[in-house]
Amino acid sequence: MFPYTQVSKDEGVESMRCYVTGCAGFIGSNLVKRLKALDHEVFGYDNMSTGIVDDNVDQPEYFEDLDDIDCIFHLGMPSSSPLYKERPVEMCEEMVGISMEMLELARANKCPIIYASSSSLYNGHDPPHRESMQPFIKDYYTEMRYWLERMATYYSDQFGVRTIGLRIFSCYGHGDVNKGKIANVVTQFALDMFKGKRPLIFGDGNQSRDFIHVDDVVDGFLKAAFYPRSDIFNLGTGKAYSFNECVNAINEVLGSDITPLYTNNQIHNYVFSTRANIHKAKAMLGFRAKPFTERFPEYIEELRCR
Repeated sequence: MFPYTQVSKDEGVESMRCYVTGCAGFIGSNLVKRLKALDHEVFGYDNMSTGIVDDNVDQPEYFEDLDDIDCIFHLGMPSSSPLYKERPVEMCEEMVGISMEMLELARANKCPIIYASSSSLYNGHDPPHRESMQPFIKDYYTEMRYWLERMATYYSDQFGVRTIGLRIFSCYGHGDVNKGKIANVVTQFALDMFKGKRPLIFGDGNQSRDFIHVDDVVDGFLKAAFYPRSDIFNLGTGKAYSFNECVNAINEVLGSDITPLYTNNQIHNYVFSTRANIHKAKAMLGFRAKPFTERFPEYIEELRCR
């Protein structure tokens, strides 16, 4: 039995009973805050391997016979590729264990499960990246996310569980800094530049990412919860920005002129560019993310003032 944490219970409020794995993590904690603001009853799980205890999360308690769940949001999976490379057996066992628990919980409660997949499945494909592209398996992390998509499809086909996978692109925003060395690259650049340090870039800085703010990712999870069928969607902005452009944007906010420190990129299977094709999410979920140029300056100011 996994440790279940009661995150919020608003007595007398008609609401969904939601279950969030990874409730103390970066995206999960932001999702919990939004659900609470909408007066939903929220339960959560986090093994606290990378999560941060704050006002949203009590210390873990054990809940038995957890039932009458209306929706499951499954984000409680190791989210860093290096962790899988360093500890493949432990990471894969953790991923499979919690994912099967959640699929079975969704089956027992006859409720939908909205789960976090990854844009890493597009490694090897040129952008823009479409949901119809066949994944190329490049590492443990990619395989485990693809395994989850295949297992979710199985539960949908065999048991009628509504499963919606969200392939999240390069996410940044509130709480990303708590991830430390595995925080988004733009967060790491900013933290260095606040100190007057030159941010380290592996390569020439022309590599690019589709950066999406965590608030928009949370919007995507909430919209997916009410989608009537099983499916997979991209969560991105549809535009990509280079690392050099990110450094320039931080300089503009800070009024500085710090140049990056470039070094050779020796990372195997490095992803040079990501950019989501967002037509499907727009058309079927009504999902639209705010552009990076609008979100990013606000985030840098927020990060500087934290």
